[in-house]
Amino acid sequence: MPAAFFLATRYIGTRPETDGEVLRGFYGDGGPVVEFLDWDDCRAMIAAGMTIGSHTVNHVRLASLDDGAAAAEFADSKRDIEAETGQTCAHFCCPWGRPGLHFDPGRDPDLARRAGYRSFLTTVRGGNRAGHSPMAVRRDHLLAGWGTHQLRYFLGG
Repeated sequence: MPAAFFLATRYIGTRPETDGEVLRGFYGDGGPVVEFLDWDDCRAMIAAGMTIGSHTVNHVRLASLDDGAAAAEFADSKRDIEAETGQTCAHFCCPWGRPGLHFDPGRDPDLARRAGYRSFLTTVRGGNRAGHSPMAVRRDHLLAGWGTHQLRYFLGG
């Protein structure tokens, strides 16, 4: 089954044994330390038909950044993904993803478009219909560590 994975590039290749302090910063509040993919994993996923997209460099709340810092999160993550995978990175998924709270809906989708992304995913749930903007994609998501009951829910069984 194809899927899309969105990378916060600063964390790719980090290890809990050696990068614990960096990893604690992923959630912004000192959350749990989890293991992340490395670039070989990402290339293998692409070879298996998966899509790799961007989730910023630092897994930040874009709304807290000025224009230049937000633009750098888009551009630097895209550049790193493309350099490491040899594939175009066309899709961006906003960390936390709530418009007006985690990103500026009047600024950030446009910054992403100018950086070369074709879509901007939010965490607004619901369907996407013909005519809806690809720079305001609604979605559901899964998180590492969730139980199988959530997987069954998302896969309809």
